[in-house]
Amino acid sequence: MAEDAGNSMKQRLAAGELVLCMNLRLARTVDIAMVAKAGGYDALYVDMQHAPYSIETTSTICAAALGIGITPLVRVPSHDGHWMSRVLDGGAQGVIVPDLESRAQGEAVVRHCRFPPVGRRSVMGLGPALGYRALPLGEFNTRLNSGTAVIVMLETAAGIDNAEAIAAVPGIDVLLIGSGDLTTNYGIPGQVDILGCAKHMSGPRRRAAFTARCWGSAASAIMSRCRAS
Repeated sequence: MAEDAGNSMKQRLAAGELVLCMNLRLARTVDIAMVAKAGGYDALYVDMQHAPYSIETTSTICAAALGIGITPLVRVPSHDGHWMSRVLDGGAQGVIVPDLESRAQGEAVVRHCRFPPVGRRSVMGLGPALGYRALPLGEFNTRLNSGTAVIVMLETAAGIDNAEAIAAVPGIDVLLIGSGDLTTNYGIPGQVDILGCAKHMSGPRRRAAFTARCWGSAASAIMSRCRAS
């Protein structure tokens, strides 16, 4: 297997280990990466969906995190592929995409986030994710495909219903439960306890939710393992 881009979060998840991730909505300076490191976090994610981060600030924080061994993730504001490719070009080692409801949407995310033959991401060349090292283009693409984490959020009943189909898409690493939107969609906003949610679920929904509970917290549960690329 080709050496990846140094994504320690993916490595820990693939080994079945706990990963702690800091959500950023207020911090605007690069020292937040050092704060995360000192606090024992493995990763941080810049929330472009619910905070007014610019692409420049986002990329600066990602580069700072890379320099000290923290995995930088970015939650993009929409399914628009240009957000995914730009944050990855700017140094993110993973993308969190909100509100997936179908396998087709999952396949589109992979096309935007991974280089051929897995996806159709446009090639930038030298960049921060590999420390601006000069590498043959084929090796560059392979290592970034391996080192990039593709994380998709399930935030509606439709997303939970299609969880197994979404998880089966090659190139998706993690399913993440967005409990705020999910419980709101179920008509029980904020009731994140698993028994309360289960009353509104049946069949695949309930199985998916209990799987999520096993993998993470009620607030934002990781429900599928990170696959080794």
